[in-house]
Amino acid sequence: MDDRNEIPANVYMVAESEPQVGVSIPARPQGLNPIAAVLVAMWYSLTAAGAMSSGFHFLYEHGQNDYFLAQNLMWTIGIGIGIAIAVCLARSSAVLVGGISSLLMSGLLLSLLLLGGGEGDSEVSIWGFRPSPTQFLLAIAALTLLSGLLGTVGGKAMRDDESLAGPILGIRGGHWFWLWLAVYAWVAILPTGIYYFWLEIISSGYVLIHPSLWLSEAWTEGWTLTFGFAGYAATIYGVQISIFNVSAACSSEVRTRKRVLQFLLGTLILAGPVANILFRIAIHSLKHLPDGITTNPWWILR
Repeated sequence: MDDRNEIPANVYMVAESEPQVGVSIPARPQGLNPIAAVLVAMWYSLTAAGAMSSGFHFLYEHGQNDYFLAQNLMWTIGIGIGIAIAVCLARSSAVLVGGISSLLMSGLLLSLLLLGGGEGDSEVSIWGFRPSPTQFLLAIAALTLLSGLLGTVGGKAMRDDESLAGPILGIRGGHWFWLWLAVYAWVAILPTGIYYFWLEIISSGYVLIHPSLWLSEAWTEGWTLTFGFAGYAATIYGVQISIFNVSAACSSEVRTRKRVLQFLLGTLILAGPVANILFRIAIHSLKHLPDGITTNPWWILR
């Protein structure tokens, strides 16, 4: 028998033990360690909260009303946004990171009581009831905790969605030392988008009970939906191209100068003035729908 064509069994064993081409090797876990993620949650929560509050104030900066309660509610929403970002970035123990961050932010508000909560009435009136400063601060602290927990759920969902988590986790850790400036700009436009959505919903019901508005120019010309959705598109696309250009996926393919210009285009142009102008056009149309029918409608910021 000719044994020249036979392959020894030990050759098979060696071949099977060698790594095959195309087999993926588990990569090093991406993201921040839990302690760093908590620090990011604290800073980015304050950043997003300030952006939400400032963005809401910008809607009525020339008005006579204060809307103190609504502005504080926007502040709590910002806390949830910052915690959601940190939970998505956490390499491990994401739920623990969100829970600790929520407790810390809520406790930070409660610590203000030690500086003198005070009795008497606050500036807020809720259907005629004026809570004391202590009661109001306790309520905002509770809402901050709730917003943080909701942000934890949202951040965990983002981490589980590869299309959302991939670009965010691809951002190198050093960028998070300055990206809070961009996050401030991205979040500051959200109150305008929320206000447009609020007016669109309320105005739709208002028009239904007022036939005289059925042929109003604000609706027949399609200004509200066209410009409103264009505002959302500009915001989303601007944030997307900004994140992509600081992500590792882009760093080896595009020159640094081009990436910087595209980042600035997304953050300072599309998600800033462009989105704001588009939202303002839609809001202007919706705010004037009740003109001549009712004075000072409660759902419109004045």
